[in-house]
Amino acid sequence: MLLIGFGTVGYRLLEGWSWFDSFYVAVITLTSIGYGQRAPLTIAGRVFTLVLALGGIFTVAFVATKLLSTIITGELRDFWGKRRMAKRIGALEDRATAWVTRAERAVSRALGGSCSMPLAAHAAWDGDALVLRAVLGHPLEPRAALLRAGEHDRVDNADAAEALGRRVAAELQRQGAAAYLDAAG
Repeated sequence: MLLIGFGTVGYRLLEGWSWFDSFYVAVITLTSIGYGQRAPLTIAGRVFTLVLALGGIFTVAFVATKLLSTIITGELRDFWGKRRMAKRIGALEDRATAWVTRAERAVSRALGGSCSMPLAAHAAWDGDALVLRAVLGHPLEPRAALLRAGEHDRVDNADAAEALGRRVAAELQRQGAAAYLDAAG
């Protein structure tokens, strides 16, 4: 399109033709139709036609080379493969499940949870409300009381799910979780 515009303006300026005639000659030159000249060309017009025709040929050759290179090297296949994979993965994400997971993980993060800490958090939906329960055991004293906390709240976004998790963790802290966490070291 750029070359057609360039050719149209060039013929208009060099030959003084109408815009349509200039456009027509630019198109038939670039598409190699070559019905013949609309009118005799000046020397400048002939030189311009040569430059325009060669520019068109080189542009087509350049684009074809790049396209073939992309196909041969597999870049195009890789691009479409990655795009297809991203769509498939996106379809697997379930917002309700993601929010449950964020609430449960928020409890663990707020308490500095690790694999050595006997901590469990479980969330489940009850209508549009998320029910989150957590239990913390003492890592060294099996007979120590389990600390339990839970909340039931309406959750309509991921941030609200995480806030619910932090509130449950805070309730465990109020019950003395610090001593249990310190013992886990």
